[in-house]
Parts: sequence; C-alpha cells; structure tokens
Amino acid sequence: MGADILIVDDDPQISATLTEQLKAFGYNPEHAGDGATALQKLKAKDYSLILLDLMLPDTNGLQLLEKWKEEGLAAPVIVISGTATIPDAVTAMKQGAADFLVKPIDMQILEAVVQRTLTSHLLRTENLRLRQLTGGKAVEFRGDSALVKALLRDAKKIAIGDHPVLLEGETGTGKQVLAHYIHAHSDLADEPFVIVNCAAITETLFESELFGHEKGAFTGAISRKPGKFELVGRGTLFLDEIGELPVRCQAKLLTAVEDRLYERVGGVRTLRFDGRLITATNRDLDAEIKKEHFRSDLFYRLGMFRLKLPPLRTRPEDVSVYVSWAMEQCGRRYGRDYRMPDDDTMEKLARYPWPGNVRELLHHVERAALLTDDPVIKKSLWLSFPSSHGESNEASDDDLRAALNSYKKNHILRVVSSCGGNQTEASRRLGIERTHLNRLLAEFEGRRR
Repeated sequence: MGADILIVDDDPQISATLTEQLKAFGYNPEHAGDGATALQKLKAKDYSLILLDLMLPDTNGLQLLEKWKEEGLAAPVIVISGTATIPDAVTAMKQGAADFLVKPIDMQILEAVVQRTLTSHLLRTENLRLRQLTGGKAVEFRGDSALVKALLRDAKKIAIGDHPVLLEGETGTGKQVLAHYIHAHSDLADEPFVIVNCAAITETLFESELFGHEKGAFTGAISRKPGKFELVGRGTLFLDEIGELPVRCQAKLLTAVEDRLYERVGGVRTLRFDGRLITATNRDLDAEIKKEHFRSDLFYRLGMFRLKLPPLRTRPEDVSVYVSWAMEQCGRRYGRDYRMPDDDTMEKLARYPWPGNVRELLHHVERAALLTDDPVIKKSLWLSFPSSHGESNEASDDDLRAALNSYKKNHILRVVSSCGGNQTEASRRLGIERTHLNRLLAEFEGRRR
C-alpha cells in the first residue's frame, strides 16, 4: 500500500486532478476542502504527507501551517498556490514547509517532489529513532588514546560547515562511524545521513543510483526515481569505498561535486546538490593517482579536508575500551553478565596487531561470548589468534603436530575474523572451498566445547 496523503484545497477541479494523479503514482489520497475539515481528518488519522493550498475559505494556509507545526505535526507539508509570491514561498519554507509548488502544477514535478519529500522524511525519522535509541547522545567514536582524541578534535572543527571530507584508513578502523560522528556534530544533524557503498554499485547503475532517472530512461525504468544526491537534501551523503569507483564513474561524479549540479538519467532538468559530501577509502589514493586508477582532479575536490584514522595496533590502550563496550553489548543481546578478561589476558589482547582493526576485535569478542555459557570466558578462547602475534597455550613447542594444528586453526580464525565473519571472502583468501571452511570451523568449535 502506498503512503496516505491529505490534499487540503477548496478547488474541486484541482483536488480531483491531484487525487487522480496521486492514485496513479501509487499513493492513497484523501481530500479536505477547508482548514476545519483538514483538522478533523488529522485528529482521526496519521498522514504521511500533506498538500496544502495557501488560500482556503476559512483560513490562510500559512497560518494553518504555523499552527500545525506549533502543535507538533509530524507529517511533511508541501505548500501549493496559484497566487503566491516569492515572499510567500520564503515564509512557507521558514515555517517548516518541505517544498513549494505553484499552480498549475506539472504532474512530473509533483511526482518527483512527493517521492523525494516522503523519502527524506523517512530518513529523518530513522535518524531521530537512532538518536533516541542511544539516549539522545550523539554518535560516539570510542577511544581514550591521544591519537583518537586528536582525531576527534579535528573532526569537530571540520563538522562546522559543508566542506567535503575524505576519510582514509585501513579496513575496520571506523570510517563510517567517524562520518556519522561528523554529521552528528554539524548544524544539520537532524537532516538525512545517506550511505552509498561505491564498491557495491555496478558501473551501469552508478548514475541512476546517485543522480536518479526519469521514467523510460532505460529498460526497467518504469517510473521516475530520485537519486541519493536528491534524497539527501541538505544532509550528508557518505560515499564509502570511493577508491573502488571506476574511472568513468569518477568523471561523472566530478561534475556534480565541482558544480553542485546534476541531471537525472534521461532528464533535461538541472538539479542542485545542497548536501555535504563525505567520502572514505582504505586505498592509498596518492598511489592510485600515480597508477591512473583515480582522477587527481576529483581527489583534490574530495580531499579539501583529509582525516587519517589510526589502525588499532598503533593505539593498544584503546583495546580495553572496545572489549568493555563489546562485552556490554553482548551481555544485553544474549542476556548474560560477562566478566572482563584478567590483566594478563588483556595485555596479550592489547599486544596483538589486529589486522582487521576494530571490526576484527569486536567480532573476536562476540565470537568468544557466543561460544561460552560461563560469565568468565576462558583464556584460551580469548587468545585464539595466530601465535606469531599473540600467545597461544594450545600446543607446546616440542609437539610439532599440535603446534601446526594450532597455527592452522588460529590462522583460519584470524582470516575469518578479518573478513568480518564473511565465510565466502575468507575461503577465497585462504584458497579453499567454502564447504571445507565450514567443516573446519565446525571442528574448531567442537574442540572448544
């Protein structure tokens, strides 16, 4: 079922046209011919969107909008008018209108504005829900080390304004978390935060995903679709794994970033990007530029501010911070009261280099928590990583077969952990079939029990 939309307009012909068109777009429109009727309907039902005419027989649309917002109306409002002036439009937007349309309304524009408004409102609602789940606190980037404190000082300074930011760092260092942190500390924290994984977008769908497309632009384009540049509004667009973007896609992105202008695929109308762009990569873009795998002109525009996230091995004092937080989360999730590891175990955990960084450590803690029913997790389980970096008590030096088996097990577990638990990727790195990996993991877990 489509979204419920309330049309507040006293012109029967316009209301009938809007109702017919909105039904054709897949929505559920209802009509109110004056402010009093609209108020009754709003008390009886929650609407996803309101189309509000400025001139009503019993009230002025701007006064009605102001009253609704004071009373805490959650639904976004698109103001429509046939006699409006520029000051009216400015006033409406200041009073909280999501958009302003002038009669006669172009139905293609109506479809795009309604779809964009609904999607943007959904994103804002989800952002608010996440903030409420965290007790109203801003997104946290954890760590007590001097490196993290310096990183967050710079991030807070950069958060002011809408300048592009490039986040660089190894896999698992927390680039997406830091992007959330910057957005949460900006003046637009209540605006949408939209994530695009560039590594997961095919070259043929890149333009459609970012810029949107018009109906009939290509096979399968059965309706107009707004892209991420349009949906983010004045919020933050986070392009993760930007280094994976094909060169031809980089050229198209450059134009939008440089001029803040773009067009939907198959469209002729020029749209403006009003949001902020944060990008992230685990690649060395300076080296990629030399190999001509990344455009230098795009790099200079994306990297006005560059933040380098330190790997976990360079800040071992933060390991205990993440272990404590992860165990608290696991305790809530699984209904158990886990104990922190002893000092000797924690020291060994801090000395381990964690090639998968924070992500690997968090997966390591969760795996250890899942594989024990005791509040005190066994030391052997905590230290189930390669003996070349950590210490393992599972084999003595004079038992060659046991030592080889221990190394094999620890190496496989480390690779699986560094892949974030993705067994397909881990089996590819290990050079074995996934079924073989599944069998080995089952054997390892059986020995732990």
